[in-house]
Amino acid sequence: MDRRKIRVLHISKYYHPFSGGTEQVARECVTALQESEKHLYEQVVFCFDHKGMKGARPGNHRSMDSVERIDGIRVVRCACQVKVASQSLSFSYRRRLKAVFDQFRPDIVVFHYPNPFAAAYLLSFLKQEQKLIVFWHLDIVKQKILGKLFSRQNHRLLRRADRVIATSPNYLKGSPWLQGYTQKCAVIPNCIDESKFEKSDPEEVSAEGRIRKRFAGRILCLAVGRHVAYKGFNYLIEAARYLDENYAVVITGAGGLTEDLQRQAEALREQEKLQGHGSKLPEIIFAGLISDAELHAYLHACDIFCFPSITKNEAFGIA
Repeated sequence: MDRRKIRVLHISKYYHPFSGGTEQVARECVTALQESEKHLYEQVVFCFDHKGMKGARPGNHRSMDSVERIDGIRVVRCACQVKVASQSLSFSYRRRLKAVFDQFRPDIVVFHYPNPFAAAYLLSFLKQEQKLIVFWHLDIVKQKILGKLFSRQNHRLLRRADRVIATSPNYLKGSPWLQGYTQKCAVIPNCIDESKFEKSDPEEVSAEGRIRKRFAGRILCLAVGRHVAYKGFNYLIEAARYLDENYAVVITGAGGLTEDLQRQAEALREQEKLQGHGSKLPEIIFAGLISDAELHAYLHACDIFCFPSITKNEAFGIA
């Protein structure tokens, strides 16, 4: 008699193709189980629909309930009606999550924190025999009111967890939330698939050549990520005033601060024109949302990788 597969439910705020560090980690977790122990696990991903969110790739911008398969894995998305303090809210979330628990009946739930709206429903649906792994990506730092509001819920979540994953020893030691639960914590650094960065794809090699040609003779500085406050891109732009035309700064990604950052870069150029002396500033380019192939090409082509993040929200940066 064949052994029943272990059913694993992954709960993330969003999921591929949304561009974000947590979403990338969630996908890597799914892929790792699928590729190494496919015969042992059956997996489902549950998340908010990212369409219409800043940071989503171009396409259909109407958020809606949907079910699709990505890399052979069933992905259940819930329409997002509004965002409050970076937290998505959905009218259908509770009903659809309960349906997944009733029909899929997971043995293990991998919950990617922070996601307080989802945590409330998760705690109400979890049965005693179901194992809970909390992937603690970061503390809620900026949204202090939100953090206080969900303080009791966070402790419930951590008490209920069978295992809590932190991404670095320093974050585990520095997180006030995790101090009372260190006996159930494990440090697992975010994984990186090194094969993705091998120069084997002709498209990537060609793109790298075009980038090198465009910036020939200049030192290429690259920054990658969503345009949100904790990424510190405004400091990178400010620092550009201390460089000259022998440099070029490329910032990829998109987000709520994109227009502000573009205005800051333009203001820097206008200041230089008004002063009318000294060396020219480096060219600052906003590349927008780019494909994985383009990202790999930029990473190979750049001379300096810039990482200007400024708060603990950047727990473990992933380009």
